[in-house]
Amino acid sequence: MKENYEGKFEISEKPNKKGKFEVASKSRVCVINKQLKQLTNNLFEFTIINWDFNCDNCPSLTSLEGSPRMIKGNFSCSGCNKLKSLEGAPKKVGGFFNCRDCGVQFTNDDVKKVSKVKKFITV
Repeated sequence: MKENYEGKFEISEKPNKKGKFEVASKSRVCVINKQLKQLTNNLFEFTIINWDFNCDNCPSLTSLEGSPRMIKGNFSCSGCNKLKSLEGAPKKVGGFFNCRDCGVQFTNDDVKKVSKVKKFITV
């Protein structure tokens, strides 16, 4: 995990019912490995991020599967050229949701179908 992400996060000691280790954070989490194709593997699952989650400018990212379920701050996945769908995006975002300049020109309705956003959406 630490080679792919920047931020202070906690990983559960035991796997959950799905066999995955849960990852939560009280700080901002940023993807630093720009070659990731997906946000997590079969070993980890993001739960709640108490601040922002940023996976901007990951040219290899093809899916938002594995995104945190809930982000209390902002979520941004702008500049992800191979991203063709918002499936797997966070269910709830307490701040803004930014998905500009991706492989598809998403709309506000596209975002609203997958995520409840408290502030505003940038497409």
